[in-house]
Amino acid sequence: MNYIECFYATLERRRVDRPASWLGIPDPEALPSLFSYLGVSDVKELKKRLDDDIYPVAGDSKL
Repeated sequence: MNYIECFYATLERRRVDRPASWLGIPDPEALPSLFSYLGVSDVKELKKRLDDDIYPVAGDSKL
């Protein structure tokens, strides 16, 4: 099951092979410690290392 299938299955309360996960939006001050602890150099690598399924998308609230 890929991350998209896992995400939608979780929303639909269907059986999944693993729970969908989301890192959330960590405080920017916490990122250097997270990078160091997990041995990564940026947020993209961090999300991959944690097998993160969800990427937040910012929208323009003025629309």
